Amino acid sequence: MNYKELLLGLIKNKKEISEDNTITLSLGEIADVWQRNVIYKNQFMVGDSERIDPSFLDDIISTLKKLESEGLVEFKYIIGNPLILLRNSKEKWKTPSVSDIAQSLSLQEQIFLEVIGNIDDYLTKTKRGKREKPETKTNRFNEGVLKTERLLNELEKDINKRIAIPKVFKIQVKDRYVLVNNYLLSKPHAVGTNFEFFSFIRRQPPNSKITKQNMPDWLKNEVGSKRFIKLLNELGFKGELLKAYFPKRGKNIVAYKGDRITKKELEKAGIRIDVFMEELKLAHIKNSPK
Repeated sequence: MNYKELLLGLIKNKKEISEDNTITLSLGEIADVWQRNVIYKNQFMVGDSERIDPSFLDDIISTLKKLESEGLVEFKYIIGNPLILLRNSKEKWKTPSVSDIAQSLSLQEQIFLEVIGNIDDYLTKTKRGKREKPETKTNRFNEGVLKTERLLNELEKDINKRIAIPKVFKIQVKDRYVLVNNYLLSKPHAVGTNFEFFSFIRRQPPNSKITKQNMPDWLKNEVGSKRFIKLLNELGFKGELLKAYFPKRGKNIVAYKGDRITKKELEKAGIRIDVFMEELKLAHIKNSPK
């Protein structure tokens, strides 16, 4: 958005608040809306060396002149300062320079304006003009392609929603395969840390807290310094799958939900079932025999 539109927006808000066509704007308000740092220090001056940037004042003047030329506002004056001389270069007396006037102003100075045009209509037309593009065959074709893509995406989403999501997800271990329903989650070695660790976990009551302290010595030696989460990741439990089956987990502590989880339990636990299903599909593709 350019300075003209930003200033018009500020004028519109002030007019609505005051319910009057005559409004005042401080230089500080304009600086805030324009998001400009307009104070600088003059190292060659003694004492109070902070001054308003003349280029900021020049931008205000030129912007107000544009708004006047379009019949939207009438720029009046700033109390106690000769800023009015800058609004019209046709004045007979000598017009002071912007830099001269800037030295005598502060951000609290008030500009008086008279709103004489319909700002709402102007802003609406400006926004509409930016949105509208010339109607051409190319534009119509591109819009048609985009519309088709949107319809296809919506159709794909609808199909995915209609695919039946199982009411129950059950873990099974067949040979050395870990499956969730018919999805192959992982293929751990029949004799190895991961498989032995998971077998021990499954033998415990659901939601039991498992730590190294309550593991048999032989399994402690097998696990060694490996983190529990690392072992679970290697078994295929990642992302939503990990959250679903191991709601409590840490470096050396886990609580296994159990082999059987219902869809309702997943929803209650805040598991994103669409992501959960996608993770199962990807794991199955990765581990399935080629």
